[in-house]
Amino acid sequence: MLASALGYLAAADATQMPKRTSRFTGEQVRTLITQRGIRSQTKGWPAVLTSLAPGQWSVPSLAAELAMPTATIYNWIYRGWITARHAPASKNWIITADDQQIRQLRERRARPPGFYTRARWAPPEPETGHNERPQP
Repeated sequence: MLASALGYLAAADATQMPKRTSRFTGEQVRTLITQRGIRSQTKGWPAVLTSLAPGQWSVPSLAAELAMPTATIYNWIYRGWITARHAPASKNWIITADDQQIRQLRERRARPPGFYTRARWAPPEPETGHNERPQP
């Protein structure tokens, strides 16, 4: 596609040559392809899958249900905190979560940032009485 796009660009507008260099960079080619409308498929939001069984969610629908960004949902999928699989013949994820798992995800969402990373590295502090002072 790159060679055909460059050929098209050269034929369509010979005055559009790279500036201060002898060849086009990747970024210049992407800009020209976007400006000329050559790209056949644009990236967009993940599709909201329809006709899912109860207890199955698409990434955008689960993100809306939990009031959180889709990026966080993807992060949780990659960490293994959410059970998901790819939809047939697409790159969309199908998430499997019942009511109890949704409740657990809401609890996870409510915890402060870094809760799990701190839990790994910091040992739990022993509880002491409020009136006790540490002995020197």
